[in-house]
Amino acid sequence: MTGTQNIAKLCSRNDVKIVYISTDYVFDGTSNRPYEVTDEPKPVNYYAKTKFEGELAIRHNTEKYFILRSGLMFGGNNNFVKSIIQKSKSNLAYYAVTDQIISPTYSDDLADLIIEMIGTQKYGTYHASNEGSCSLFDFAKEIAELTGSKNYPKGISYNNYKTGALVPLYSVLSKASLDIGGFKRLPDYHDALRRYIKTIEEPKPEKPQEMLWRQYIKAD
Repeated sequence: MTGTQNIAKLCSRNDVKIVYISTDYVFDGTSNRPYEVTDEPKPVNYYAKTKFEGELAIRHNTEKYFILRSGLMFGGNNNFVKSIIQKSKSNLAYYAVTDQIISPTYSDDLADLIIEMIGTQKYGTYHASNEGSCSLFDFAKEIAELTGSKNYPKGISYNNYKTGALVPLYSVLSKASLDIGGFKRLPDYHDALRRYIKTIEEPKPEKPQEMLWRQYIKAD
């Protein structure tokens, strides 16, 4: 938290905007409806606790901030989707939890939203994940199906899946905060997953960093 606090203070002194990526894990998973930004965070593991402490450090030390809570992130190289693809291509049995309900988030879609946000002064806390929700099992099965694999995951309950860490079993995020802020919601996660898998099957050069900066400068 100290590092986040120092960065927030530096941004405040220099009148610089800051974006902080938080997590759906700041909630305890006992809700029966999607979590709103106004719901009280109750982290159940160390990772979530430090993420929430980072949020507090941002809020207490600067005013020009965007805090974005997102769900299971995929995109880039090492992530849940690639892990499932590797497992599904093997001849080995593998498992996915049936009773952990999530809001998947494609990093490319989130990056587009961040670029839009930093061109505004609509500071605050937002929930930003792709539309829709699913269990880890359903998500893993869809990944296998989209890559043409017949080696589907086997379902298992969280209590029988030894992870060594507590997690919220329900962490679906409401995107009402994006509506209120006037931001467009991220696309449906099914669409996002298909687009991401296509980038794996048909790799394309990554967007140059200079283009991102040009978009920011133009928006600002």
